[in-house]
Amino acid sequence: MMNKKGGEKWLSIWWYFCLALILAGTVIATWRYQAASDASELDANVLVNRIAGCVVTDGKLSFSIDSLNIEGLCHMKPTDKDYFFDVQVYAVDECKKIPETGGLECSIKKDFPFEPIKGYKNGDLRDRCIHLEGIKVTQMPECAYKTIYAIGKDNKRYILRIIGGTHE
Repeated sequence: MMNKKGGEKWLSIWWYFCLALILAGTVIATWRYQAASDASELDANVLVNRIAGCVVTDGKLSFSIDSLNIEGLCHMKPTDKDYFFDVQVYAVDECKKIPETGGLECSIKKDFPFEPIKGYKNGDLRDRCIHLEGIKVTQMPECAYKTIYAIGKDNKRYILRIIGGTHE
């Protein structure tokens, strides 16, 4: 007669191996699906590039420094998504050089933030985009940043810092 207990021991090891394999596959598939379905970073890059394309044309500003209506200039339409963008303008001539790093220290000359008309939920998104730049935070939407050098209508050099973020 055969010893049935020995066969059951080997079967139980394979059974747990198969369960572990199925569990690992499920976890990996779920993780990959969630990583691919979070399109907020892609949407933020599209938003920032769209704004950059309409406020700067051929290295020149498409607007006067004294006023900017991004919604009108870029033909932005209302959407159900929660989004935020800000265009910060710095005058290059007013920047100070930092001797240690060789960089520039500039103060904002003009700031054109998008302020929603209705009670929008993007207050937290704006804080996230502006105050947590460069910090990788999970479970929060990604923001996009773009810096552009351009010449204004007054023939002065400006730096534009465009910040944008979206959240579904």
